[in-house]
Amino acid sequence: MRLDTTTIQAALLHDVIEDCGISFKELETDFGNDVAKLVDGVTKLKRLDMISENGAMVKQIAKPEATRAASLRKMLVAMADDVRVVLIKLADRLHNMQTLQYLPTPKQQRISRETLDIYSPLAHRLGMSDIKWQLEDQAFRYLMPRQYKSMSRLVNRKRAERENYTEAAVKAIQIPLNNANIPSEVEGRVKHLYSTYNKLQRYERMGRKFDEIYDLIAIRVITEVLKTAMQR
Repeated sequence: MRLDTTTIQAALLHDVIEDCGISFKELETDFGNDVAKLVDGVTKLKRLDMISENGAMVKQIAKPEATRAASLRKMLVAMADDVRVVLIKLADRLHNMQTLQYLPTPKQQRISRETLDIYSPLAHRLGMSDIKWQLEDQAFRYLMPRQYKSMSRLVNRKRAERENYTEAAVKAIQIPLNNANIPSEVEGRVKHLYSTYNKLQRYERMGRKFDEIYDLIAIRVITEVLKTAMQR
C-alpha cells in the first residue's frame, strides 16, 4: 500500500480504543493528533459494523442492495474526511479474512458476504486491485468451498504456462515502448480465482469450456502522458 508512518502507526493501534480501554486523549498524548484521529475514525467504522450486525438495520436486511449502498456510504463519508481511515479498514478486513478459519461457519459466511458486497467493491473504487482480488478469493473460499476447490484445480493446472505467457507479453509491449523513449510501466498478472470463476460461469451458459477461455491474463500499461504516447 506504500503508506506513510502515521498511517502505519494508526494501523498497528487500530484496536486499542475499542479493546484496551485507551482513550483518545491518551493516544493523542503518546502518538500525536493525526494518529489518534485515524484510530478514532477506524473505531467509529467498527461500531457502525456492530450496529448493523446486531440488528439495528433490520429493516434493510430484506433489501440487500439498500444495505450494501448504506454501508458503502458510511465508508465513503469516512473517506471524505481522511482516506487513510478506509485504507486501514481495508487492511484490517483483509487480515480478518486471512484468519477466518478460526470462526464458526455461519460467521465465516456472513463476513465473507459482507466482504464481497462492500469491501471488495470499495477496494476496486480506490484502484487497489491487489487488495480487491485477495478479498474476493478469500470470500469465495468460504461462500462456495466446493467451487473454490474445483476452480483452484483448474487454474493451477495451467498456471505456469499462463505466467510464462504473461511475462512474454509484458516484454513484447515494454521493449517497443522503451525503444520509442516513452516513459511507461507495464504490469501483467494471471487473473485470480473468483474473477475466473465468474468468467467460467458466463462461458458455460454459452456452452463453452474452461480451455476455451483465452483472456485469463490482465496487462496494464501506465504512461506519464497518454496523449504524448499516442502521438508517437
